[in-house]
Amino acid sequence: MDFDDGLEPVIPAVVGRKRKASKENHQREKTKRARHSGEGKHPKINCGHCASNVGLCHADKLSDEDVAFNFTKMYKNATKVDQDKILLRLSTINKCSRERVSADVKKKAREVTVKYCLLSCAPPHHKIPVCKATFLSVLGVSKDRVSRVVKYFSQHGEARPECRGGTRNVDEKMENRQAVVQHVSSFMCKASHYARRGAPGLLCHLYELETLYERSSPY
Repeated sequence: MDFDDGLEPVIPAVVGRKRKASKENHQREKTKRARHSGEGKHPKINCGHCASNVGLCHADKLSDEDVAFNFTKMYKNATKVDQDKILLRLSTINKCSRERVSADVKKKAREVTVKYCLLSCAPPHHKIPVCKATFLSVLGVSKDRVSRVVKYFSQHGEARPECRGGTRNVDEKMENRQAVVQHVSSFMCKASHYARRGAPGLLCHLYELETLYERSSPY
């Protein structure tokens, strides 16, 4: 039998055999988008502090327009990383100047102090100091999320990156992927009797293809 008859170059298929997953339609992705979209959240002032009585919280200076402006600015960014950066811009983090002596050994001493503020809707958008309760209720975030953002920034000096879902180096490997496609396309193939209609078969094993690619590729 002559295997040299009917050889043809490898043509990559436009549609693969395996159906590609639609990540945008996964229920987990829908839940994540809903969680970071602000849908169903109602911003409000959650304290009765007055600037004349309590110097650290000026919640009485916030108007309804100011509350809506901060809420819209927060959820205009759909990704969690961008929202965490906004939380850091509206927070002032400092190390504790002294440790409080407490008889309760179970209570962990604080390492940092945090001051919160919100922006006025009128330019140049002055910062208005508020308490933590109002800060959380206006932006619609939990205290645990703010604590995690503050803790990471105090330890690393930068906003926490997105670490869920593995590495995000798809663009970095695109050049290597294209090199593999060109390498496979350089071979000649012959249609197999047991393959799909119109699907050619290579006259070599995958191990041989990988060995030849490693010898010729600089990656």
